[in-house]
Amino acid sequence: MAMIDSRIDNGIALLEINRPPVNSYTTELLKELDAAILDARFNDDVHAIVITGKVEKFFSAGADINMLSSKSLGFKNNFALHGHEVLMRLENTPKLIIAAINGHAVGGGLEIAMACDIRIAKKEGGKVGLAEINLGVMPGMGGTQRLPRLVGKARAMELCFTGKTIAFEEALEMGLVHYIYEKDGFMDQVMDYARQFVVPNKSSLAVGKVKRAITTGLELSLPDGLAFERELLAQTFASEDGAPEASLLFLFTFYFFLLTFYFLHGGFLMAKMFIGGESVDSVTKNTSEVRNPATGATVDTVPQGNDKDVQQAIQAAEDAFKVWSDVSPEDRGNALMNAGELIKKNTAEIAQLLTQEQGKTLFEAGLEIHHLVHGLEFYAGLASKVRGSHVPLPQKNAYGMVVRQPIGVCGGIVPWNFPLTLMGTKLGPALAAGNTIIIKPASTTPLATIKVIELIAQATFGEGKAQKPLPKGTVNIVTGPGASVGEELLRNPRVRRIAFTGSTPIGRHVMEVAGREIKRVTLELGGSDPMIVMEDANVDLAVKMADVGRYFNCGQMCLGVKRLFLQESIADNFIGALVEILKKKTVGNGTSKETRMGPIHVGAQRQEVEEQVEDAKARGGKVLIGGERPKGAEFDNGFFYLPTLMTNVPDDARMTKEEVFGPALPVYTFKTLDEALEKANSSEFGLGSSIWTRNLLHANKAIDKLQAGNVWVNSLHYGYDELPFGGVKSSGVGREHGPEALDYYLEPKGVVVVN
Repeated sequence: MAMIDSRIDNGIALLEINRPPVNSYTTELLKELDAAILDARFNDDVHAIVITGKVEKFFSAGADINMLSSKSLGFKNNFALHGHEVLMRLENTPKLIIAAINGHAVGGGLEIAMACDIRIAKKEGGKVGLAEINLGVMPGMGGTQRLPRLVGKARAMELCFTGKTIAFEEALEMGLVHYIYEKDGFMDQVMDYARQFVVPNKSSLAVGKVKRAITTGLELSLPDGLAFERELLAQTFASEDGAPEASLLFLFTFYFFLLTFYFLHGGFLMAKMFIGGESVDSVTKNTSEVRNPATGATVDTVPQGNDKDVQQAIQAAEDAFKVWSDVSPEDRGNALMNAGELIKKNTAEIAQLLTQEQGKTLFEAGLEIHHLVHGLEFYAGLASKVRGSHVPLPQKNAYGMVVRQPIGVCGGIVPWNFPLTLMGTKLGPALAAGNTIIIKPASTTPLATIKVIELIAQATFGEGKAQKPLPKGTVNIVTGPGASVGEELLRNPRVRRIAFTGSTPIGRHVMEVAGREIKRVTLELGGSDPMIVMEDANVDLAVKMADVGRYFNCGQMCLGVKRLFLQESIADNFIGALVEILKKKTVGNGTSKETRMGPIHVGAQRQEVEEQVEDAKARGGKVLIGGERPKGAEFDNGFFYLPTLMTNVPDDARMTKEEVFGPALPVYTFKTLDEALEKANSSEFGLGSSIWTRNLLHANKAIDKLQAGNVWVNSLHYGYDELPFGGVKSSGVGREHGPEALDYYLEPKGVVVVN
């Protein structure tokens, strides 16, 4: 049920606070109020705003004390910050805002009213005051600043120090309210008052300018204030009376800035780590910012964990393992299925977080969440399908068995390009096998992962009243730098399994450190996947898949097409068709429905791609399209780079030898399949590869000869949960996905039984 009821009545936006019994507010209510204010602000049909309480006898009793009492200090601080931001936007809205105080306005309720321009109270309707001192706290939404500006320092101190509430009549004498209207027909009287500020009675534009002039002028010297007034006056003269400002571009730009700021901050509540079933701060008390790669704006802050936080998570995971490993495989599968359902119900929220922190489009974020859920469901089904074996022995009256048992505490280290699916490929088989897990997300993309881990922790198994939640500590997430959080996972002997996805240089370090403790390690590392297109292929389809295979997720895919090999006879037409597709590809903020490719995730990664492209150009490479940053103010604060296609890239160029982790694709030509295979295999990497042909002999030869962990024939490079996925050479060891992934989370135990 909505907590802010909003409607428009002849040019007046009426916002009613509706949270019985006393209209106390929560984070969710403040979000709804903020959104309603923004909607009214930028609705040209709205000329005045009225805020009132829908609950009888209460305008608002302030913050929900029961809610706050159970929260951490960090939550309370951020809750207050959120309140400050909402009321500042309310106060700065360039339209007349009236508080219709229909009942008691206490604490934060009065603070909301004080942020309005006009306060009208109902006769004998209640009291107002800042009573926070009685709870041992101070006003948290600007009350100590707005109250003295309205009633003077002495009276403000008296009200705040004593915490007393006063009747509306006394508040009127103080200047805290402007008018008192009769009880009968109170709201009708308020709406009548508001109508005098509706066109054609008055220009809402002029009202907004007057409001801005007075508010800002108080902070300026008289000469500066007069100059500011003249500036606003000129803007008013330049507009039609009652119409929006002449600079519509500025208005709409500011509108979208505010909306983005609101959604990015998600309530301005700092995200937490999740250890032992609880959302917690780091023992360091340090935090780090998560920034939107499209705008540079802060999305949220997260704890900056260290080795001590990891040790707490290990202890929680060990305790949970004693319980979770004894849960039946069928129930473990049911829990994973339930977790998938919880994630699906929260897809919209998770997708917003993922786009804001990672940069990918909302469409791509939705696909990633779908892939995550599919993976969890796949391993949910496999949980009860693990098989051992019976082994005949040469000894008389004896037989052998192979039983497969969970390993213990696992560590999953996840990169920033696909933070959810690559977390799921570790968590799914780990939990299905009976292990517990600690996830270390990339420092730049922890938010959506935290949300998902919290949802998975809520999953239940069992039937009816016998339903049980996951044991606390089954899933954990520790945020922080790899040098402390990641290193502790690698070094600590109590973590028996490490699954890592990331770059090849870091993968070598992971293997070296974890190997000292003889841990079970899998590494899914870099790739430089070749796509070979023969002249007999379905070229139209291959062109489309080359586009998706390279430029999906802004080219930031380990299994993306990194090198395109075209048979000479089709090369020109193929390249021309691909260039036409890229010309139409809209680059921009991932939250926009028009965007088809978001930014590169971090500045250092864009710089690396730029250097690789420049190196290729210096060696004779030709840029057919892209090769630069997009132009325009909307791109200035993000890490944008245009989709780039190059030819004539020599074999010694960095683009040929290195992994290109971004939206740049070199094209090579070949005469024969043998030549293409030789070039494809010349890379140090061997993750994925594909061949496009209608000739079964060509396909079988490529399957046999390509040095890669995966080969796709006439198919997009896609990691199916049903098939093992991993690399050879410098692209890693071990496999994720498929039933084979379970082998890395189960310890085989040989058993001999003598009758």
